[in-house]
Amino acid sequence: MGPEAVIDRAHTRAPNGFTNIERVIPRHELARVSRDYAKIGGFDQATVNQPSPYNARAHDPNGAAGEQGGQREHHGQFARGFDRV
Repeated sequence: MGPEAVIDRAHTRAPNGFTNIERVIPRHELARVSRDYAKIGGFDQATVNQPSPYNARAHDPNGAAGEQGGQREHHGQFARGFDRV
């Protein structure tokens, strides 16, 4: 699955070489291989658009984050307050 699938198919279908990959493997087939590979790898559109499990606000329906629990907001992200002694 993935790049190897395209290489294997191209080699099987055109063992003597080719000048245009789309004549060997149609565009829709290349797109399907790419889509399937992305899904398996977890970088398909639906997966990458999920909220981050590391973003406290994404999991707090009240948006109550910040100074609680030793964290403070820093440039839109949450950083531990290690500078406090």
